[in-house]
Amino acid sequence: MVLFIIQKTITRLLLRWNKMETYENMFVLDGKNMKTYPSLYDEISEKLNFPDYFGRNLDALNDCMSDLSWIKGESMVICIQNGDMVLESEN
Repeated sequence: MVLFIIQKTITRLLLRWNKMETYENMFVLDGKNMKTYPSLYDEISEKLNFPDYFGRNLDALNDCMSDLSWIKGESMVICIQNGDMVLESEN
């Protein structure tokens, strides 16, 4: 299972985290670091520790997110801070 949480500030989420189900993998991405497609791929692959074969395109992103064999455990939470800034330079 993958749960995406996108909000401008992540503080409230982290304060409530103790009340949520415990996930084995929690990743925090920052939209400030994902303003273009290349920087989006860099941030995601670095923070989520994608395998070396990640192809840095949307198909490869879909492949890695669909087949989670590269992570330990059965679940993950991906939080995106500053989500309004994701791909803002691509417009």
